[in-house]
Amino acid sequence: MKIRIIPDVHGHDWWKNLVEDIEELNYCIFLGDYLDDWTIPTPEIISNLENIIEFKKSYMDKVVLLYGNHEWNYLSPYIGYCSGFRYSAFVDAERLLLENKNLFQVCKLINISLPLYSFPTQKLLFSHAGFSKDWIKDNYYWLNEKDYNSIEEDKWSKFKDFKLEDLEEKVNFGVDSHTILDRIMQIGYKRGGVSPCGGPLWADFQEMFNKYLIGFRQFVGHTPMRDLATKTSIYKERYPETSSITFCDCGSREIKITLASTDKNLILISNDQNTVLC
Repeated sequence: MKIRIIPDVHGHDWWKNLVEDIEELNYCIFLGDYLDDWTIPTPEIISNLENIIEFKKSYMDKVVLLYGNHEWNYLSPYIGYCSGFRYSAFVDAERLLLENKNLFQVCKLINISLPLYSFPTQKLLFSHAGFSKDWIKDNYYWLNEKDYNSIEEDKWSKFKDFKLEDLEEKVNFGVDSHTILDRIMQIGYKRGGVSPCGGPLWADFQEMFNKYLIGFRQFVGHTPMRDLATKTSIYKERYPETSSITFCDCGSREIKITLASTDKNLILISNDQNTVLC
């Protein structure tokens, strides 16, 4: 398995340099935020989005386009405007996003097999900002269609049977419902919102760093980092080899990120550096 991760591009076209080997990849996953920049002219931003959409259409089974919070500036402005929003892009951006709505999704789950590893099934979860334990708790009722009002910290082991496949389906279809969209678009206190925690398009690094989901390896953008950063230690004693989160947004600068698997290892390759995740 070989997966290319494209973090927040914000109108930049450097992503084209990173997909020249598309035929060799199993997936190429864009983490969202295609729009809104402070220096790039609006026509270039719109043209870049058009090119990304055409790239997706050329490789439907390989390319995954995830929503970022900045796309919803133009789809549901009632939620509020993000920094970098420009009225000059509104008409064209809204048109492109609506006409190609079937090409975008909120999250992508990929199960990979490492047959020689002690935990042979690894769940890779890609989204713009990430799924936190707090957000799952806050939205457990509609996700599972049952009443589960409180999940104590020491009862999180019950979530080992939580079907993320169901979460992926519910969240991706939820963008068509204003009620569920509001939950997906939750903005937490850390980002100036009124919710206790952010949703998968808005969760902040500080919300995710110590409260990412158990049993999944998440890959997110959204919060600009100086360099690629992976957190693995918080659950090391109880969930040693299945849980981590990697923050991939390096400030809209070009960075080649590849996930590669062997029979016993999952390796994160960033430019010339290799990190063995498991």
